[in-house]
Amino acid sequence: MPISKLIQDNDSVQLLDPAASLQEAATHLKRKPAIVIVTAEGRLAMLTESDVTEAVSEGRSLDTHVSELVDSSHLMAISAEAPLEAIAGLPSSISTLVITNEDGKPTGVIRREDLGDRVKRFA
Repeated sequence: MPISKLIQDNDSVQLLDPAASLQEAATHLKRKPAIVIVTAEGRLAMLTESDVTEAVSEGRSLDTHVSELVDSSHLMAISAEAPLEAIAGLPSSISTLVITNEDGKPTGVIRREDLGDRVKRFA
């Protein structure tokens, strides 16, 4: 079974340019709980409401580029067509899967905590 079978309607992804401002990110986060950013190096990174809140509480300017705030260490990109077995040995440091299409473009996000229930539905 491909990973794509685990994707639900609310898993769609919001992409944001790494040069976007903290203020732009906050506006987008009203619609989605997280934003995926493709860094200048081509890595995927994620920005959440808590990242924005933390940046503001630290006194960051609303003009700060989101690329200065993101962390990609807890993400893993995986093709929508990859078999479910591909995530069997998922490292514990990975909390979020970014699902990509055949062109490598992010199309969905699944949190690790949601994987178990979704896999059970197809067992």
